[in-house]
Amino acid sequence: MPTNLTKSGYIFSGWNTNSIGTGTTKTSTTAVNENDIWYAVWTSPINITVIRNSSYGGTVTGSGTYAPELFMQTLLAILQMYRQIFMQHGR
Repeated sequence: MPTNLTKSGYIFSGWNTNSIGTGTTKTSTTAVNENDIWYAVWTSPINITVIRNSSYGGTVTGSGTYAPELFMQTLLAILQMYRQIFMQHGR
């Protein structure tokens, strides 16, 4: 099954037996039979921009577009980065 699908304004999240993605998700080991119906699952991307401008080290800017399932992982990484900065400077 193709994995490089594109749809303007969305991120391809995989294949599922339910049109809204609440059924069985296809993995690399999922058997696909000729009578199976698989739906492409699309999600809206989340845009994140981080700007830090301080006396601790200048300006750091980062931005990216992420699939919603990666949002929490990305947010936690950003929070951990700020925690380390504040701990290094006795805050």
